[in-house]
Amino acid sequence: MSAEGVALDVNKMMIANRITARYSHADAAFLTNVEDHKPGSMLQARGICIQSKTYPAIGVVLEYQIEGDHITGVKHAMAVQGCKK
Repeated sequence: MSAEGVALDVNKMMIANRITARYSHADAAFLTNVEDHKPGSMLQARGICIQSKTYPAIGVVLEYQIEGDHITGVKHAMAVQGCKK
């Protein structure tokens, strides 16, 4: 995906929407807007954390791989606990 600025944020949000759907119930209401992303979670070395609004103990960690103005990949996993405040 090629993007910069606001378009890059929209791409990140759409990717986060698709990935977080796999990690909990349909009502988890993950906060996938870029401004809602947290700096991390317990034991997380890099990337961001996306918190569930419904379930405070559930978070998903993401690391976007960006080359130039392209998102070339995304690594994701379940957070050990919820995201850092």
